[in-house]
Amino acid sequence: MTIAEVSRQFDITPDTLRYYERIGLIPPVPRTKSGIRDYDQTSCSWIEFINVCVRPVCRLRRSSNMWPCSSRVTAPSV
Repeated sequence: MTIAEVSRQFDITPDTLRYYERIGLIPPVPRTKSGIRDYDQTSCSWIEFINVCVRPVCRLRRSSNMWPCSSRVTAPSV
C-alpha cells in the first residue's frame, strides 16, 4: 500500500506516518526499487497498534492543557 492509501485507511497524515518511522515508533517500512514506501501487513499492524494504544494518550496529553483543573492536580505518590 502507498503512504496515501495507508493515510486514508488509518486517518493519519502522511507526515505523521513518516514521523512514526523516523523516530522508530514503527519499524522501517519496506520500499519499492524506486524508494517509495510500500506498506505491508506488518507495517499496517504496527500503525493499527499505535492508533489503538498510543494516539489516545497523545491526544489526552494535548487536551489536558485545556482542562481548568489540570494545573492543580498532582499525581498520587506510589
